[in-house]
Amino acid sequence: MPAITIEHVKKQKQEIVSNVKELAIISETLNREYLSRKIQRLETLDRKIQSLLSEVTTGEHGQILKTDTALKQEIKDLRNHHEYLSRKIQLFYPDTSDNFKKAIWWFLDSGISDGLSLIQDVKGKPPYNDQEIQNLFKKAETRLAQTSQESPETMIAIAEIKNYSPDQPLQMGQSYCLQTGIKNEGLDEEDPDLAKLDVVVWAEGMEILPKWTQTYLLNKNQELSLIQFQLKPTSLGKKKICVEFYYELHWLGEVKFEIQVVEAKQLVNI
Repeated sequence: MPAITIEHVKKQKQEIVSNVKELAIISETLNREYLSRKIQRLETLDRKIQSLLSEVTTGEHGQILKTDTALKQEIKDLRNHHEYLSRKIQLFYPDTSDNFKKAIWWFLDSGISDGLSLIQDVKGKPPYNDQEIQNLFKKAETRLAQTSQESPETMIAIAEIKNYSPDQPLQMGQSYCLQTGIKNEGLDEEDPDLAKLDVVVWAEGMEILPKWTQTYLLNKNQELSLIQFQLKPTSLGKKKICVEFYYELHWLGEVKFEIQVVEAKQLVNI
């Protein structure tokens, strides 16, 4: 194993910080499938950091730590970051044997706007008793009922890729524009906040910019206003694209479709 430097350790800490921040953003979208994939990537990072920490305390690396005070402090700090990462993974990982974790995933599936904050009402550390879990569910049910009453009733959603048709598949590495929007038939023009929605786009084997946005999707004339996402295929084959809509983080609905990605056509000079 090559010599471990302070720069390398700092890089590992930064990787933990950035990944945990991304986890927080994903958890707020309440996209369970996207969150599951992120947890898997965090587990890979967790194993990598754990292996690094194990190696630096043995053999020649252990001898270096005895004399290099600065590196020793960075390693100690990395351990703290690693423990924080492990706690985050355990919090979100859907272990069916743990009622507390099942409660968390129930919040995510239900689309409760501040379901994760309800978790903070439980004091102490796991294991949590049944009464605490029951209290969480009661609060969640009440909040879910309130959110359902506040959300718009009749909505029409659209999602389409410009200049795309099933007989003309997307080309690898090319950029495409996904247009999407949603219209509420019963919107009160005096209350435009009803049109403030979260839109999340996820797709297999594609770069997406942005992955999430919040915007007013209706103007005062009741015309459907479209927002745009950039898609760039990164792998070949059949791909699924999903556009999800949320109102105050309460899931409203989704538009799903499949597309085919092929090799980019070679331009021929004549």
